[in-house]
Amino acid sequence: MTHALAIPPNLQKAHLAYEMASNLLEVEEILQRHELTREQLDWLCTEPDFVQMLKESKQQWSSPLNVRERVRIKAAMAAEDGLAELYGLFRSVETPATQRLDAYKQLTALADVQPRKETDGGNGSMFSLTINVSGEAQAVTIDGTVADSAEAS
Repeated sequence: MTHALAIPPNLQKAHLAYEMASNLLEVEEILQRHELTREQLDWLCTEPDFVQMLKESKQQWSSPLNVRERVRIKAAMAAEDGLAELYGLFRSVETPATQRLDAYKQLTALADVQPRKETDGGNGSMFSLTINVSGEAQAVTIDGTVADSAEAS
């Protein structure tokens, strides 16, 4: 090929290279996500800067230091793949109520929309101060809450 194919101007080459290096998605899905054709990808793979990005992404992805990130990404993808089934369980009237409730709890946890519990009703940090004075038989403990700087003034 003697000329460059029209590549989408908003293409994030580093992101594309990382997705290809991770080998977690099918090539067709990657192409669709980046709005590329197979011909455009083939052309990109002849460009030295993209080839270098792909090589570096493969090294980074395969690095022993990246194990935690690989596991996190794979687990997130597995969770995402199961969302439709989980939603189906929640919506199905044939699913027992306890299972529907459990599905609901899982969905709200994944969406991070569960209500938060206040630990002490205040915004300050809890602390406990214990003072031991030699010669006394009993320790004195003072409990309190650190006030926010806006409240203190």
